[in-house]
Amino acid sequence: MVSEYPTILRRYLATLIDGVFIIFIFITSSYILQQDNKIVLIIRIGITVTIFFIYEPICTSKFATLGQWIMRIRVRKLPNFEKITIISAYIRILVKIFLGLISFFTIPITKGRRAIHDFAVGSIVIDARYQQLTSLQIEKEDIKTEAIYTSILLLIFLLFVIAISLYFNFFSSLI
Repeated sequence: MVSEYPTILRRYLATLIDGVFIIFIFITSSYILQQDNKIVLIIRIGITVTIFFIYEPICTSKFATLGQWIMRIRVRKLPNFEKITIISAYIRILVKIFLGLISFFTIPITKGRRAIHDFAVGSIVIDARYQQLTSLQIEKEDIKTEAIYTSILLLIFLLFVIAISLYFNFFSSLI
């Protein structure tokens, strides 16, 4: 029997597929656009911005990324299982990029196999075969658990800001 929540392996594979797709786009566009002029440079920058800042948030909020589609997983908003908003998708990807693998460590130990980036926006990843959401029964997450993950996220963000400011202060003192 298939669970309504994808395994951590399926989530990693979806991310890996998206990563390979992004690298493929970069390599292909770099190969095709080898000229050294301003127009080609602008096109390369446009492709980079599109891939990094538009691909996952738009695809996740509107339908699915290539990796999500192949692995048959979808990101949905709790508690009604609607598609997440574009704003939520951007916040989710920023937290996912910022925390990296740390975010995935919560998947095996939380209800609904949620990562920290899912908690950040109130989303959940489900198996696409469970699109008939009336049959999907999920208990709401404990408010205390949500508060703990939010506090951890804010603490990590604060540490990141401190580290960045120390980094820039160190290098500015060398100049």
